Amino acid sequence: MTADAPRSLQDLVRARSRGGFVGRRDLLAAFGENLDLGVDDPHRRFLVEVVGDAGVGKSTLLAQLVRVARERELLTCLADESAPDVVSCLTALAEDLRSQGVRCRAFRRTLSSYQQRQRELESDPNAPARPSGLLAGAVGIGLKLVGEVPGAGVAVDALDADAVAREADRFQAYLRRKLRSEAEVELMRAPERALTRAFLADLRDAADRAPVVVLLDAFEYTAAFLQTWLLDVLGGAYGDVPATTVVVIAGQRPLDAGRWGDYLTGRAVVAVPRFTEDEARELLAGRGLRDADVVRAVVDRSEGLPLLLAAYAQGGPTDVDELGDPTDEVVARFLRWEPDPRRRTAALHAALPRALDADVFAVATGESERATEDFAALRAQAFVKPRGDGVRYHELARRVMLRHVRTTSPAEWRRRHAALAEHFAARCAGLGLPAAEAPRDRRWQLAAVEQAYHRACAEPGRAATVLLEGLLAAVTARPELASSWARALTDAASDADLPELAQRTAGIVALAPSRAEDDLVELLTELSHSPALGPDARALALAERGDVRRRRGEPGAALVDLDRAVAIAPGNAVVLGRRGELHRQGGRHEAAVADFDRSLALAPDSPSVLASRGESHRALGRTADALADLDRAVALSAGYSWALVRRALVLRRLDRFDAALADLDAAVEVAPSVAPVIGERGETRRLRGELRAAVDDLTAAIALDPDYGWAHGSRGEAHRGLEEHTAALADFGRAIALNPDYAWAHGGRAEVHRRLGASDAALADLDRAIALNPGYRWALAIRASLHRGLGRPVEAAVDADRALRLSPNYVPALLERALARADTGDVDGALTDLDRCAELDAGSGWAHYRAALLLHGRDAVNDRLRRALDAEADAVVLPRDAWHDLNRCVFHAAAGDAAAAERAARSAVAAAARPASLRTALDNLTELHRLTGADVGRPAAVLGAALERR
Repeated sequence: MTADAPRSLQDLVRARSRGGFVGRRDLLAAFGENLDLGVDDPHRRFLVEVVGDAGVGKSTLLAQLVRVARERELLTCLADESAPDVVSCLTALAEDLRSQGVRCRAFRRTLSSYQQRQRELESDPNAPARPSGLLAGAVGIGLKLVGEVPGAGVAVDALDADAVAREADRFQAYLRRKLRSEAEVELMRAPERALTRAFLADLRDAADRAPVVVLLDAFEYTAAFLQTWLLDVLGGAYGDVPATTVVVIAGQRPLDAGRWGDYLTGRAVVAVPRFTEDEARELLAGRGLRDADVVRAVVDRSEGLPLLLAAYAQGGPTDVDELGDPTDEVVARFLRWEPDPRRRTAALHAALPRALDADVFAVATGESERATEDFAALRAQAFVKPRGDGVRYHELARRVMLRHVRTTSPAEWRRRHAALAEHFAARCAGLGLPAAEAPRDRRWQLAAVEQAYHRACAEPGRAATVLLEGLLAAVTARPELASSWARALTDAASDADLPELAQRTAGIVALAPSRAEDDLVELLTELSHSPALGPDARALALAERGDVRRRRGEPGAALVDLDRAVAIAPGNAVVLGRRGELHRQGGRHEAAVADFDRSLALAPDSPSVLASRGESHRALGRTADALADLDRAVALSAGYSWALVRRALVLRRLDRFDAALADLDAAVEVAPSVAPVIGERGETRRLRGELRAAVDDLTAAIALDPDYGWAHGSRGEAHRGLEEHTAALADFGRAIALNPDYAWAHGGRAEVHRRLGASDAALADLDRAIALNPGYRWALAIRASLHRGLGRPVEAAVDADRALRLSPNYVPALLERALARADTGDVDGALTDLDRCAELDAGSGWAHYRAALLLHGRDAVNDRLRRALDAEADAVVLPRDAWHDLNRCVFHAAAGDAAAAERAARSAVAAAARPASLRTALDNLTELHRLTGADVGRPAAVLGAALERR
């Protein structure tokens, strides 16, 4: 006798009975044969899909598949609908492997760290809400269910396009302060990623010992959160999956071929039909039913469902009359195990919730005093399955019990569903979340969907309104949970016998789980037309559709949607704020401010609307109004990175660089991985004159986003100021490659070419910049200067005139026209332009100095030089202000005071004047010596030495 042979006849009988498992033998044999095939065998299937109706025995079949695999000394791990999320699913799989001797060290270590940190965060009263995990493009408005959590109607605080990023930034900044390492921050920010990688590492180790079969049961419940994750796992997003792995998925519906197409060639579909009559008779015989009439009645009434066959067979009926009335017989069979009428009634009422824990059981049954004891008894029954800390009824058992309660006790049905709705509403309220933030919280959503389901069952007339409002909130705030609301709609229609609800919402239910933008637009269209929704909700659906269309590059269609939304709900602050935001992003700032004003009149404390209005005021040049709005936005929402950055831009315009940098430092702390935030700090440092620090920030921004063209351009300008011409040309070139129509980058590169003496290349860039932006007055003035330097004063005057037609008081253009006029002999015209420059730019003596050069040899020269020195500001506050000292250096040299010129040069160097400014001053001294013969040796030596050191 071999070691594998049965030890006795009884062993053989027991082995063949396999615990009463009947039928499916061909499926088991095929599965075993598949496991026996080599990995490279083209007939081997690594994905097995088990599909069948509720009650046909899929879970029982999976248990037999586990047996088949273990008989071949393979490892198995199984998870079902008791796992409510990816982390719980991974934990269940790992625990199953551990029971077979696989240590799962990496997963256990990572899970332990996650749970410990999670406990620490949950116990910290200062911890911000965990971010919602939204797709950035799916930012929208939040809704409250009407009259459910304290307060009524639709939430009125808009979530601007920065809302999701702001929430995530705040949470990530908190994690960075709280935790010890970047790895821990990543673990808490996205635990499923780190835990999946750790699990796969353990799976690879386990596969060295034996192949692993991974089984996922009840996929119809878990697909909403597992399907995308599983596709990512199979696609290699978290690391290699061992080639010997077989994945078994069981559910009521086939997998979506559109999403699983890459795996069709490696998939086997196992359809689990209802039992044939012969299989049903075999099962009944195995349960001891021998009477032909009883067997025939049971076979007919069970409709081939193994669960019903087992229920009828329980207790061994010997007469057809014992099977009971067809209406109640199934319920009676399920509850026959319980002789206590009170507990039988409790089991019926406990079927009302879609999932049970001890607290929900107490509310559903109304038996709070005995709830713990009764719930423990219920957990032991065959028609319930474990689910986390609670249980879930088998779908077939629950369905027949619901029908029984609804048809025999309609008043009790309504009363108990209403009590359950209140229980889940209290759970929502107990989270203590602000109304605008609540829909973005996963815990709130999961409680809210149950509350809405029970409200719909208790009040069928409100079912569509309550459930569709909740669905809209999920679509806009937590789109990954929209499928949960769609299922609640389907369940309420079925459980409460509301066929009209099912018919009216069929299209919505079909579209809700999809992430495709076309389907999202269609879903929002359906919601905007739904008669079950009030004007505010329909308007919000239109506003969200408008936002989707804006992201798709359809601004005209987006504005049509927002206009319609405002027409439907003219008093809705959210809708007005959203249309204002669309106007702002389209550059229609006056229209934006008008909408923001109306929105804030209705909801004055909306940080996002205040910040957006402040930005429109800034764009319109209304600095004081902009600062007031942005100050209030930051005060209302600490750590609001977008508002901090916009306020910094206003402060920068006011030359309040210290305050601007303080705001940008705070924004970077909140959003350390957001390239534009770091980029703006770099630009502020560049404008302040801190060129090396600017390069560092802009380099960090580019590391986060290598295709960030603006940052390349700004860094190129910083390199130009540092006279790092090769690096500057590379950055400007990259910026232009990313955006060939980037006029500013063409202008910046032209300046580098001009400094290097490449006049033709400089002119080509300036020509391109002006062609791209005919109103680019700076480029016109620079081209005028270039023409003048090339001995083309007429062309220079043409460009200067063109710039002055755009902006009559533009000092650089006036100065260039003055110099062009001087070159053509029009001294009076030149002096007129220079006097106008001096009048407009009272803080600089440069126009007086140029006039002094023009009047060289005349009595007025000394007066002009005195006025130039008087006009130049004394204080050097910022590095960029060192040009005042450099101007004074040139003016003193022109006046013949070499010592004063040297002192001014040394002062500029000490103030960390940018190298390009030092080079320009040295060029000016050279020009002064050439035109007047002035002694410039001492200041020129100081500037030359400084440039050599740098």
